[in-house]
Amino acid sequence: MDWVTRLDKQMEDYLPDVEVRKEEPMAKHTSFRVGGPAKRMAFPETGEQMVLLLSMARECGARPLVLGNGTNLLVPDGGLDRLVIAASGLGGLEAGEEPGSLVAESGVPLAKLADFACKQGLTGLEFAHGIPGTVGGGICMNAGAYGGELKQAVTGVSALFPEEGVRFLSGEELAFGYRRSFLTEYTEAVVLRAVFRLSPGDPEAIRETMRDLMARRKASQPLEWPSAGSTFKRPEGHFAGTLIDQCGLKGLTVGGAQVSGKHAGFIINRGGAACADIKELIRQVQETVFEKTGVRLEPEVKFVDYGRRPMENLIISGLSGGGKSKKASFLEDSGFYIVDNMPAAMILKFAEFCAGGGGRYARVALVYDVRTAESFHELFDVLDKLKGMEGVCRMLFLDASPAAIIKRYKETRRRHPLEKETDSLEEAVEKERELMLPVKQRADFVIDTTGLSTAKLRRELLRIFNGEGE
Repeated sequence: MDWVTRLDKQMEDYLPDVEVRKEEPMAKHTSFRVGGPAKRMAFPETGEQMVLLLSMARECGARPLVLGNGTNLLVPDGGLDRLVIAASGLGGLEAGEEPGSLVAESGVPLAKLADFACKQGLTGLEFAHGIPGTVGGGICMNAGAYGGELKQAVTGVSALFPEEGVRFLSGEELAFGYRRSFLTEYTEAVVLRAVFRLSPGDPEAIRETMRDLMARRKASQPLEWPSAGSTFKRPEGHFAGTLIDQCGLKGLTVGGAQVSGKHAGFIINRGGAACADIKELIRQVQETVFEKTGVRLEPEVKFVDYGRRPMENLIISGLSGGGKSKKASFLEDSGFYIVDNMPAAMILKFAEFCAGGGGRYARVALVYDVRTAESFHELFDVLDKLKGMEGVCRMLFLDASPAAIIKRYKETRRRHPLEKETDSLEEAVEKERELMLPVKQRADFVIDTTGLSTAKLRRELLRIFNGEGE
């Protein structure tokens, strides 16, 4: 039974009132006006429906994609073999309990939020009036314009995490940066609602500021054409649009996609553009700008993958105290199904079972440590066979210096697994390093965790296995 059949049945049983569309064209829901059909698209109207729907979708292997206004996304021409969930139904907006505060659900358009703040006589969101996104997406990427950013107004959000449920994150915990936040790295998390703190102001002055900013947008940006806004992030010390213009790329065209002649930082759909046209134009711009200026442009627009993952088997190993447990929990948040020290003889059968799960177990991570050292030769044989099967099979080894491992064991007062066989912790660490050397030599990736903080380790893992931050 595939994910679509399972999801349809669960929706019928548990969420019969939620609208679900079949083969819904994504071109209707993205500002680029491109994108093929999504297998299913659901339209919840309450936070409770959203939470239940996300839980059901993940259980069915539907790889849910929560969509705001679709203003920063590029969806493939072939469509999406996954469930798309529209956040537009979560449109609650009201004054908060504290003076100067507002509470908005994730589907509220930023323009509506700014307008509501103006009517309440609250200043601080004027810059957001012309940003076409929603509260949820805007917070994830710390949307901003004309010197303003959401981080200046957000005091906290309620977000759903797959393994933890709903959590409240303060503004400090959101760790806002330029076009990023804490939630940028937790791609499975979904914003449900947010709290904003603003200052009292004169409504007419606030309205005049918003009119002025909108006039500036209309004068300098190609708002008359479908686009995703600024295509590239601002490189340090430069402006993307200026670099592209200096390289003579205004008007460069691929199919129906074009570098705007009005603002070189925008790629627009002149009519009939395909996702492939836009991606190729982005590539050409990046290549030319780098060749001529040495500056690498990073897309601000997000590329959405088709949805159906090839079977991915990951072998995690490393030294005791090297960070395997942390790594496993991080990967679990990215959709990996984690199994600890499975006997090598069972792996192939288990892989066949997962491959037939209709995408439910498309990413599997098997964790091995020195306790299974005697069967490493069997593990290597199985690894060779897995690499011959359809899909992807990789091995990652977590390393650390002897001094770092010894320090970690002394701080936690745990016993090393080989300490009973040796005379000291130091000898146990050295013996394990010798036993694990063949595994390290077979690994596709080796990460030295000696000087890595938890946050940096997480970023490195996301870069390798989710392609983020590259």
